[in-house]
Amino acid sequence: MKSSLLSSKYILVLYFFFLTISLYSLDISVNKAAFNYKNSKYLEVYLQVLGNTVTFKDLASLKKQASVELTILIKKDSQIYNFEKFVLNSPEGDNAKDFIDIRRFKIENGKYELSVEAKDLNFVENTYYSSFNFSVNFSEKLSISDFQLLAKIEKNSDSSNPFVKNGYYLEPTLFSFLPKSIDTLGIYFEIYNAQDMPKGSKLKLSINSEFRNENSKELIVKQLALNPGELVPVLTKLDIKGLTSGNYHLKAEIFDQFGVSRLSSSINFQRSNPVGGNETNNASRSFENSFVHNLSNDSLLYSLKAIVPIISGSQSDALNSIITDKKVF
Repeated sequence: MKSSLLSSKYILVLYFFFLTISLYSLDISVNKAAFNYKNSKYLEVYLQVLGNTVTFKDLASLKKQASVELTILIKKDSQIYNFEKFVLNSPEGDNAKDFIDIRRFKIENGKYELSVEAKDLNFVENTYYSSFNFSVNFSEKLSISDFQLLAKIEKNSDSSNPFVKNGYYLEPTLFSFLPKSIDTLGIYFEIYNAQDMPKGSKLKLSINSEFRNENSKELIVKQLALNPGELVPVLTKLDIKGLTSGNYHLKAEIFDQFGVSRLSSSINFQRSNPVGGNETNNASRSFENSFVHNLSNDSLLYSLKAIVPIISGSQSDALNSIITDKKVF
């Protein structure tokens, strides 16, 4: 009986949590990558608005559309280096869906702060802000651009599409996070000033656990021949079906014809791929140590009733049904 009550409380708190998140938390995946095309450095900023965190407005066409005002600000030495303010509209559709954008900025070597501020134009109280520091340090010698981790790669010749590069449509991953539904990790990056690399040079891609040591095993390895050139674009895929949930480290390393490492670069990513229900079992075992275990029925009922006036439609009906269910409380 006690276990059943705990399960009911657990489900209700999760419902309350995700409902509150969807109501008030505009969420945007923000990633970046720096490139050095023909010694002209530029930064790509990738934006993906989560459709279930933004308000979609009914249109005269009977479709729905969301609109988000975004400001991207790049600072160097505490001074504004570059910025762009614009409105991003979702494609018109029948349901709320994620939508993406990409912006490019000229940049030079140095240390920067990038911030993104956003506002849901159909619900102006729904806002978003994030910032992070990054650096750009390209040299005139052999160098590697930042990595793009890709959820989708498709051949595409539409040069007007900002996500098309070298004849391929490249869709970035969400938060550098790979769910179970993604079995293949797409990777794009560029190698510069490799024209003097000798014949027989190799490029090695490997994935390790992020918490690696000197004896850590390479979980996935792929080797490619390195073709000499001033600009060498690399677009490839790695099979990650066997990677279970965890934090991982992707490394690209360039070797000469003698197997001597000449340069390497890396990036971290997260993977969710539970095997045998392990994650669910862990959650159940840790439940009694969580705040939910100590939450009284009265406190939970009060919290749920508090949000009834600010929701509508099917969500309101579902919540009222839960509140009035004598079996739950």
